[in-house]
Amino acid sequence: MRNILLLFVGVFFLSCSDYLDINEDPNRLRDVQLSSLLPNVAERTSNNYYSASLTTSQACYQIGSYFQHFQEFTLAGTWSGTYLSGLKNGDDLVNRAQEENSPYYAGVGRVLMAVNLGLITDCWEDAPFLMPWPAQLT
Repeated sequence: MRNILLLFVGVFFLSCSDYLDINEDPNRLRDVQLSSLLPNVAERTSNNYYSASLTTSQACYQIGSYFQHFQEFTLAGTWSGTYLSGLKNGDDLVNRAQEENSPYYAGVGRVLMAVNLGLITDCWEDAPFLMPWPAQLT
């Protein structure tokens, strides 16, 4: 009983919360330059278009020629890639560019976000999106 009490007191009072913060990622950069963020947004946008075109071409030409009936396919990777990578990183680019007073980076970020939204509306027609920054150019 005494050992259990000592173990409980040791765990309770000597926890590692003062020494280890699990909510901080030591490998994540805190401040990314705009010149490093822009190529990432452009690459993710082109990758989203590639993913959508690859899936639809395989469904139409390669898989469709083997089956006499229609098979349903999804563009789940394109959906998540567009929303999570293209639009999120584009939004980060626009916000950071506005903070740093860089209208050219903000403009390119808005164009790339519009391209990603165009892909979404081409593939799924209506899609939810709330523009987080003012529509006028500043």
